[in-house]
This record gives sequence, structure tokens and C-alpha cells, in this order.
Amino acid sequence: MPQPQITLQAPELDEILTRPPASLVQWGITLLFGLGLLLGAASWFIRYPDVVRGRILITTEQPPVRVYSRATGRLVHLLVSDTVTVAAGQAVAEIENTTHLENVPIVRALSRQVLQGLRGGAQNIPWPDPTLTFGDLQPEINNLIRQYTEYRRLLTDSFQHQQLALLDRQIADYGRLVAVNETQAAINGQEFANVEHTYQTNRKLYEDKIFSRLDFLKEENTYLAKKKETESYRRTAIENSLTLSEREKHPRRRTVTNAAPRHTGETGYPRNGYPAVD
Repeated sequence: MPQPQITLQAPELDEILTRPPASLVQWGITLLFGLGLLLGAASWFIRYPDVVRGRILITTEQPPVRVYSRATGRLVHLLVSDTVTVAAGQAVAEIENTTHLENVPIVRALSRQVLQGLRGGAQNIPWPDPTLTFGDLQPEINNLIRQYTEYRRLLTDSFQHQQLALLDRQIADYGRLVAVNETQAAINGQEFANVEHTYQTNRKLYEDKIFSRLDFLKEENTYLAKKKETESYRRTAIENSLTLSEREKHPRRRTVTNAAPRHTGETGYPRNGYPAVD
């Protein structure tokens, strides 16, 4: 049995689909060809250089450390060469200053010797040549030498030791005397409390007309005398305490204690004029 044919669209529509407009295809190809020619001409006239010139900065994985001077002035000497590796704290340059660089090791050696002498080491220290000048450090050097010399003199002077021993004994005696005064003041305070209690009782009896005026005046005089005695004990204790404090702060003891020069750092002096790497 033959199958029926089914027409899906009209004949007019088939005619439009099977015959596309020729003008659209023609002008589209022409437009694409023109754009290709235009791009080819532009690439012929517009050229990009093979070498690009400009400023660049080349660094390592660990960039160099910047060195900042702690003082201002004219640069006198460079102590290291370029591209040389330096350590932290190493002097890399010298700035114009009154203390010459060659004198710095002398100052450091002198400081170490003085510190060793203060710790009980060598007692005779070779002092620097008087003709050497240390610029801004000169007053500090002179003060160091003077104080250390005075310190050694006080340690070796027998008269000073005798005076100090006598002063220490006086301090010990005054300390014991102050302790005795405190004990006496405590006992007297208890006695005064008892006398004051008796006085207040008799005063109440006198106000109640039970105690005679003559007897009350005797009790009042006893109370005032004990109060005066208490104040006398307090004054004696304060005077002895002040005397003990004066003995402890005696100039001789302070001289021996403070005669040692102060020592700070390795050398005790600043390194002005010598920039170092942080």
C-alpha cells in the first residue's frame, strides 16, 4: 500500500530558502577581503621594535642593607671596599671628627684594663701617652684616670682604713643605742598609758566632788611629768637615729664606695663619627 506524501512547507517558502540573495553573499565576501587587505597594509607600515629601551633595577634575593650615619659631617675615609661583605657593628667609614680613628683601640684597651683593675686584676695600668689627644673624649679620659687613681689610693691608704674601721664601729654602737632607745620608749609608753588612765579616773572623781582638789593637782603633776618624760625619750631616739644616718652617709664611706669609675658597654664611650652597619 503506497504511503502518502506529506508536504511540510509551502512552495513559496521552499523557493526563498533554496535561492538566497546573491547581493548579501557578494558584498560580504568583498567586505571580508577588504578588511584583510587593510590589516595587511597596516602591519606593513606599523612595526614594533625588537629592542625595548628603558631604566631597570636589578637586585639580588637579599637586597643590600642601607647604611645610615649617626652623625653628620664630611667623609674622611672609607674603611671597606665596594662589594665587600661586612658584619653587623663593623665600622665602614670615618666622618670628620676630633677623635682620630687610630686612637679608638687605645681607648677600648684602656677601658678593659680599668674594668679588670676594678674586678681585682692588674693594679698598675699603663696610662696613654700624655701627648695623645682624644678630642671630644679627652675630658672623659682624664676623669677616668683621675677617679681610678683616687680609688686605688683609698684602697691602699692605711689611715683611711683605720678611719673607716672606727666609723663602722661608731655606726654599730649607734645602731645598738637606737635599739635600746626604742625599747625604753616602748616601756615608757606603757607606763604613760597607765598614768594617763589613772589621771582620767581621778579627774572624773574630782568632777564628781569625790576627790579633793589638792590630791587631783598632785595626780595631774604626775601625769604631766610622765608625759614630759615620754617626749624626752622620743627626742633622744630621734637624735640618735639622725646621728646614725649621718655616720652612714659620712663622706669617707661614700668616697670609697663611689670612687670606682662608672663603666658602660665595652668601652664606656660613644663611637661618634664611625657609622656602622645595623
